[in-house]
Amino acid sequence: MMLSKNNEPKDAMMRHEVKILRQLNQHNNIVLCQADFERNDHIMLVLEYCGGGDLAGYIESLKPSNYLEEQHIIVLAAQIASAIEFLHKNHIIHRDLKPANIFLTEDQTIKVGDFGISRSLESTLAKAQTYIGTPIYMAPEILNHQEYSSKADVWSFGCIFYELMCLKYPFKHRIEGEENILENIREGRYIPISSRYDRNLQDFTKGALQLDEKKRMTAVDLHSFLVGMVDRHLIKPVETSTAIGQPQIPSHKKLIKAVNDFHTKASTLELSSGSEDSYSDDFESLSESADEDELRGTLFATAIQNLNIQQCDDATTSSIHVDIPQVR
Repeated sequence: MMLSKNNEPKDAMMRHEVKILRQLNQHNNIVLCQADFERNDHIMLVLEYCGGGDLAGYIESLKPSNYLEEQHIIVLAAQIASAIEFLHKNHIIHRDLKPANIFLTEDQTIKVGDFGISRSLESTLAKAQTYIGTPIYMAPEILNHQEYSSKADVWSFGCIFYELMCLKYPFKHRIEGEENILENIREGRYIPISSRYDRNLQDFTKGALQLDEKKRMTAVDLHSFLVGMVDRHLIKPVETSTAIGQPQIPSHKKLIKAVNDFHTKASTLELSSGSEDSYSDDFESLSESADEDELRGTLFATAIQNLNIQQCDDATTSSIHVDIPQVR
């Protein structure tokens, strides 16, 4: 990426993005900034190549009659949630999460990018005030010009998760102008989710799209729940299909082994009691305590990280991923 330094607003945005990316180079689901330098009157970024395009293009390619299988949605969303959790733990709000800013590598690994308008906060509980981002993915509190926290990113994630399930934007009812769409957002009025998917996933979406910021899930909640769903879907044998036009789904033995490894580690640890549960009342029945789930998520991520640095014994890839086949 190259930008002229003579364009002052974009120059400032670029320098800000460089600063943020330098802090975030440790996470596998965030676009890696491999180098940055200045030459003549230009700032140059060398960013990780994402050969799979962006999530917006991927969703568009599935329309109008196709859909994503539940397990594929969960694997994609778990990676997005992992990146958001990492951002928030480092006191950074992305502020412009949308499918067009989420990229895919050729092996379908998620990479969150475009940190030009992200914001660093002094603490996890700090608030921001600037009205900035893409309006149709903004949280209601931003549209209402109120102070907002990192949970604004959770709202944006909820919109993205809805799009993965329904292949359409949640707040657009038939043909409507932007003002009507923004009013739907302010009122939390979105098109019902297809009954094709697990009821827990529908409730999960509601937890992310809570109008009341205080009741909305946190990034830790998102990631913990989805790690549990990855466990639920991938720990059991993956069925393959031999029907014409139905591609076989790989077994991903290494990923299943990683899940088993983190279960083994989790079973040997004693979790501290008296933890504060950060789930909303509506979502509480879907999971165990927040601290236990956070630990499980950490162990899972560690298992995957350890697996990522091992030499693969097959010719598929050197990183852990789940290939998403062409869906029916």
